[in-house]
Amino acid sequence: MVLKMKRLVKILSASAIVLLFSVAETTAQKGKLRYAESLKSELNYKTAIKVYEEAYAKKPKMSTAQAIAETYDEIRDYDNSYKWWETAVGYEEAGQEQWLGYLKAARLTGNLEDAESALSSRFPNDSLPSVSPFPEIKSKGNVKPENVEALNSTESDFGLVMDADGNKYFVSDRGGSYVDEMPSIRIDGRNKYFSEEKQDYTGREYFSVYKEDEEGNITEVISNVPSALNFSDPSFAKEEGVLFYSVTRDIKKAKKDRDIEIFPEIYYSMVAEDGSLSGFSPVPFNDSIGYAVMHPFVDEEAKRLYFTTNMDP
Repeated sequence: MVLKMKRLVKILSASAIVLLFSVAETTAQKGKLRYAESLKSELNYKTAIKVYEEAYAKKPKMSTAQAIAETYDEIRDYDNSYKWWETAVGYEEAGQEQWLGYLKAARLTGNLEDAESALSSRFPNDSLPSVSPFPEIKSKGNVKPENVEALNSTESDFGLVMDADGNKYFVSDRGGSYVDEMPSIRIDGRNKYFSEEKQDYTGREYFSVYKEDEEGNITEVISNVPSALNFSDPSFAKEEGVLFYSVTRDIKKAKKDRDIEIFPEIYYSMVAEDGSLSGFSPVPFNDSIGYAVMHPFVDEEAKRLYFTTNMDP
């Protein structure tokens, strides 16, 4: 009787250990998914994808595959989006929502015919979701886009303008990527991380303005606005040698109060012959915690500055 009791205790102990590990693993999996959702809500899509894919590799589920596909949609990586929507609709419980996402990704990647065939095979007699193919657009002009290969990198490059001497200025976040590790503490709306090294929504460098001179040398233009993070949207008043640009600053008050959103502002500086900025002045209607003022465009002929804002009219 004693031996039987000991054997029973051993069996129960082993079962308890297995159950404990199972519960711990499930809790860790849920924590990883919550962390990925938090990253996604903060627009940190690149790191969110990494965490989602780790979670899927550990425990494949349709909902996780769909979350990965939707996050790839956000960064317009439609090839990977299509792959993960295809994974999502491979589950038996996939319904209209998943199939519609799959069809939209298929349309954007040129796979619509294959996707519609897969849909018809799965639901031969049902009312099926559908998306319209893109209309064929015929250009009436003679515009021919060209790739400025000398300026493009593997990261984001945009906003090309020229100064009076023919030097090119553009915006890029080249320079490095930073992938966050999952923290050991819970992340919620009152406890968000803020990085001075990278953009939270891409995991890459903050945007900066770069200059290519007539010899093809590319150098970074350093903003002299204190605590500047994103520095972008260059526009020249060529006659005066003044550069207008957008800046998002690191505001200490926003760090203390996580509910404050920091908005871009417009500044302008004189540009020296070597491309460096001399001095800086804000436009008088900036309000970094009230509304965004950004994307300046100088109309030298009309002597006007155009910009984008969400301030009240």
